Amino acid sequence: MTNKKDTTSAPEAQDALRVIPLGGLGQVGMNCMVIECGDEAVLIDCGMTFPEVDVLGVDLILPEMTYLLENAEKLLGVILTHGHEDHIGAMPFLLKELDIPVYGTPLTLGLLRHKLREHNLLDQCELVEVGTRKEIELGDLLSFEFIHVNHSIPDACAVALHTPMGAILHTGDWRVDHTPISGPPIDLASFAEFGDEGVLCLLGDSTNVEQSGMAASESEVLRGLEQQIRQAKGRVLVTMFSSNVHRIQGLLEIAHATGRRVLVNGRSLMNMFNIARNLGYIRLPRRDIMLDLGDVGLMPDDEVLIISTGSQGEPRSSMARIAHDDHNQIKVREGDTVIFSARVVPGNETKVNNIINALWSRGVEVITKRDALVHTTGHAYREDLKLMFNLTRPKFFIPVHGEMKMLIKHARLAHEMGIENTCVLTNGEVAQITEESIQKAGRVPSGRIMVDGKGVGDINDVVLRDRLQLARAGMLIAAMVIDIQDGAIVSGPRLLQHGVVEGVDSKVLSEARRYALERIKSMSPDSLKDTAEVAETLRVALRRFFRRRFQRKPVVVPIVSAG
Repeated sequence: MTNKKDTTSAPEAQDALRVIPLGGLGQVGMNCMVIECGDEAVLIDCGMTFPEVDVLGVDLILPEMTYLLENAEKLLGVILTHGHEDHIGAMPFLLKELDIPVYGTPLTLGLLRHKLREHNLLDQCELVEVGTRKEIELGDLLSFEFIHVNHSIPDACAVALHTPMGAILHTGDWRVDHTPISGPPIDLASFAEFGDEGVLCLLGDSTNVEQSGMAASESEVLRGLEQQIRQAKGRVLVTMFSSNVHRIQGLLEIAHATGRRVLVNGRSLMNMFNIARNLGYIRLPRRDIMLDLGDVGLMPDDEVLIISTGSQGEPRSSMARIAHDDHNQIKVREGDTVIFSARVVPGNETKVNNIINALWSRGVEVITKRDALVHTTGHAYREDLKLMFNLTRPKFFIPVHGEMKMLIKHARLAHEMGIENTCVLTNGEVAQITEESIQKAGRVPSGRIMVDGKGVGDINDVVLRDRLQLARAGMLIAAMVIDIQDGAIVSGPRLLQHGVVEGVDSKVLSEARRYALERIKSMSPDSLKDTAEVAETLRVALRRFFRRRFQRKPVVVPIVSAG
């Protein structure tokens, strides 16, 4: 291993490195990081995030890609740390625009292939499988290698980027698990080796910086799950993130040990199960352990284990439909047990709680991580973060992956560990690194691209504001016809409403119509001949009526035609 690249052909490239986050900082999700050295650049991850509740109708949110497209000639490739959606979800949209190689571990690229196949892009993309601790030359100045880490999905890696000035370590999403249920523990020896040779800059996952201590091992979680499943008298349903392949494998082993058979339920979970099984990451403990959906009702209750999506309370997920008795083939009843083997993502608390209450009302026993050790994190706690600092001893530190409070607290932790040169960035800010300093050096274009159905980037804040207004106060359509020759009102205004008041022919609408008609009749004869002026008077009058009467501000759409 060498941290210094030969620079005799390009000495000017040693002046500075540039670290440019396009997503993932000041937020959870949408991770996307550019690292530049001279006229060469790499992209580490290109993920998406799911919309908050106030982003109505939007399916996905992607990082703004303007800077990537404008600097396409610099990009040597995309390096993927692991296969979670917040790290690979935007890749199909990027690869529609750019023809660049993509580097990743087998499962990561297996999941990406599935996504690219859905977008009809698989045949035109160059995907390069890379093992750990194998240095890959990218250009004259840059090369990289993967370092194995533990996470809640197999094949997760940190990235060691070799540059002329030294190594940049990007941890990706990571945690320490000394007793994983499959695969090796985190490769702490390699981090220590890099620390001994000298790390120029560490880019570290900040997600759990507020959690003290060390996270529980996945093997401890499986013991907790087995205990709950053994003592359950009826059917057991475990809801979890579909990407937690290690836990799926563990549940298969528990089912085998407790005399149960397994149904995998939910589209995303089925996709993950099939991909992971085809790649050898999931192995069946016995040939007949899997159940089809139609077989569940035929089995004795105490011989059934269902693994289901819906741990975040998604309205149409399998677990939501089961909880509300809306699933055609899976019906829960008294004596069943549901285990929520996942953390609740901030913002989903109400939805998850509604499902839990619905299950309790059906006589179901509900177990969460508050009741037993049935889940552990995929991200390092504070003591593990301290260990990473001690092993790598970087000259500079940039906290990544987290909300702003997490980034700031991670930088403070670095100071406590003796690392004085830290730089807290926001998306679009540029950190410039020399051998002696790290400092902010301007901004590049950044932001969000919203995906609504087949529309990519055609939804903006104005459209969202209109959707929110419609959701909050409804819509009122006002139609009328005027004679533009003499300004006479031929008909109307006729009012049609959605979500403003109850009833199509309510007294309120009649009052609103009379109020608007009075305002229109008070207009001058010349103004009554102008359909645009009449429309604006109609809109303002109706808005004023509902604001004064109900303190509501519906979206008013006036349609004034010439008769």
